[in-house]
Amino acid sequence: MLQMQLENAPAILYEEGRLPLLLFFLALAAFRDMRARTIPCPLLAAGFLTALVLDLCGILSGRETAFSLLLSLIPGLFYLLMGLISGGRIGQGDGLTILILGLFAGLSDTVLITAAAQLACAVCAGLMLAAKRADLNTRIPFVPFLFAAAALLYLKGGRI
Repeated sequence: MLQMQLENAPAILYEEGRLPLLLFFLALAAFRDMRARTIPCPLLAAGFLTALVLDLCGILSGRETAFSLLLSLIPGLFYLLMGLISGGRIGQGDGLTILILGLFAGLSDTVLITAAAQLACAVCAGLMLAAKRADLNTRIPFVPFLFAAAALLYLKGGRI
């Protein structure tokens, strides 16, 4: 009995651990992004290592492939590239957070979450502009929108 549980431990960790750990990581990152407009490197490193361990468990249990893991990095790499092209208008912390989100959630969920977060951020920015609470140079923290989009997706019964 115990041996069977130990053999299934990577699969159980992969299936049951991703959502709570992803939401915990995003909550901490969102809090820091709102307060300090930055995401600390140790938090990013911890999120990255945690996601890698979970993905390794997924690969070992046959629920994940290395190729799908590489594909899940595309949205984060895109945001990092856009940050370079825009001269820093998109923060590196946002790009790295999306990179980690991809490792936790996979390509399709990451695309859904980032699209929903972009839409919510655009609506918020429009409302702030209309209320004259912001101008075109106002910087809005993006990670809280990622956290909200991820939480809503999974509360609604989305995948992970």
